Amino acid sequence: MDIAVLSLIAIFVFLIAFVYSNMGLGGGMLFTPLLVAFAVADKDTLVCISLFLVLATSVAAAYNHGVAKLVKYKYGLLLASFSIPGSILGVLVGLEIHARIFYVLFAMLSCAVGAKMLYDTLYARNTCVVRNVSLPGYVAVALIAFFAGMVSAMFGVGGGIFNVPVLLYLLYCQTKEASGTSSFTICLTSLGGIFTNAVLLPTFTTSLYFAIPLVFFAFFGALLGSRIGIKKLKEKSLRIIFISMLFVAGIQMLIEAFF
Repeated sequence: MDIAVLSLIAIFVFLIAFVYSNMGLGGGMLFTPLLVAFAVADKDTLVCISLFLVLATSVAAAYNHGVAKLVKYKYGLLLASFSIPGSILGVLVGLEIHARIFYVLFAMLSCAVGAKMLYDTLYARNTCVVRNVSLPGYVAVALIAFFAGMVSAMFGVGGGIFNVPVLLYLLYCQTKEASGTSSFTICLTSLGGIFTNAVLLPTFTTSLYFAIPLVFFAFFGALLGSRIGIKKLKEKSLRIIFISMLFVAGIQMLIEAFF
């Protein structure tokens, strides 16, 4: 690949990681389209490259949030224990699912969660009051985490778009805690997807060729972005940014489905 094109991709990777590192999102929602736009490789290889970038972003974000004591490791491990099996299944069935159906369902869910969070944010409803999590709540967490893992492996995203609402509404975390815990979970989930790809993907070495130069830009972009965000971003501002990303993701999936 031309060095100028690779440099341009690296700049975009840095910027995406810088922004997404504060929201508990690995950045896959933009990494994958970015790689597609530059026709870096075939679809399956692109997904694997995106998972490497998601991992780098999440490791840096989880580190900074952990230092600031904004990671609930117990909840992160709970989510990961269901997300990782989901990510393995996602690799196995990724080519079998009808893409349009998935895109539409993903878009509907993203917009519905975004609308709910926007309502709560505008009307100052406190969703983070400390409460005991009920058994049905844990069952819902397990199911959603498993689905998030499948999404991660199938489309090269981190699953944070599901993790953060779960942490806010079912596990009653503060917004920055939800972001940090989601980043920690994504570290483990994306590793599951990468290891499965290493076993099953014939072009895995090709993905390494492209991913290795870019992971440094993702890591340092996320390291800088999350460090600034933890200090400067207020809880409400962070929620509004995350809500915007939910709607962007929903619109993006509808475009993928019909155009």
